[in-house]
Amino acid sequence: AMEGRRNELQQLRQMVDEEADAELVTLAEEDATVVEGRLEEAEQALQQVILDHMSKQQEDVTKVILQIRPAAGGSEAGLFAEDLFRMYEAYSARQRWRWELLSNPHDSSVKEAVVRITGADAWEVLMLESGVHRVQRVPATERSGRMHTSTATVSVLPELQSPETVLNEKDLKIDNFRPGGPGGQAVNKSNAGCRITHLPTEITISIQDDRSFMLNKEKGLKILAERVYQFHMRAARNEWLSQQKSHVGTGDRSEKIRTYNFPANRITDHRIGLHVHNLDAVLDGELDKIVTELRLHKRHALLQEWAESE
Repeated sequence: AMEGRRNELQQLRQMVDEEADAELVTLAEEDATVVEGRLEEAEQALQQVILDHMSKQQEDVTKVILQIRPAAGGSEAGLFAEDLFRMYEAYSARQRWRWELLSNPHDSSVKEAVVRITGADAWEVLMLESGVHRVQRVPATERSGRMHTSTATVSVLPELQSPETVLNEKDLKIDNFRPGGPGGQAVNKSNAGCRITHLPTEITISIQDDRSFMLNKEKGLKILAERVYQFHMRAARNEWLSQQKSHVGTGDRSEKIRTYNFPANRITDHRIGLHVHNLDAVLDGELDKIVTELRLHKRHALLQEWAESE
């Protein structure tokens, strides 16, 4: 339908350019305006559907694991990691997310901090924080007043659901079958056996322990949930290792996604060329401007990806 409207609009514009009859030109212009409006509405609706589809996997994630580690810069990197830790803690409080320490920093210089954060949009927002963060400032321990450059790495991953909640009914294919082997005539003559396939992973469970199909199904779902959970656990571990090597980086200063420049009171997000000049406020948890710009940029990137695939 959209392709037809594009062709219709092209023909109307061609008529406006080539038609000599003024009355026909006017009618063509009016029709072109109507078609253009409908086409724009259809494209916006389609774009929203695409965005909803591409972000669907994020909507179901309510828990994330945030890991902060000092990288290049020695003790100053540890102090900066502590600053980032406090920044995300304050931002989480502003968002009314639950903040749960899994690995507690022992002092003001963080060696490694691991936190579970629970809340709506936590994954969609915090996934954009993964990478190398760089700080430029004169450390409190620096007697000569020389500015240092240090880094810390931030890693964010979604936390898997419990085994009881990993299965979605639409992802299951459930069949009954007539059990074989021992069990008596009552079992063998009924279709009490239950075979359940998890379509996304192709994991299949067959249960024929009971004379009741419903009881076999209940047992099968429990076993299947555990196996699917283990499958996702292995996948998450591999993703984590991959992220440490690639997305998060090694912590080298040249890999930074964002720079916190204290002398200039400026934060620069290098991915989108954004400059923010209220560094202290950001470190106090006021990340809204940065988050908004990053999400808009991500939305544009998704739409651009869709447009290029058309």
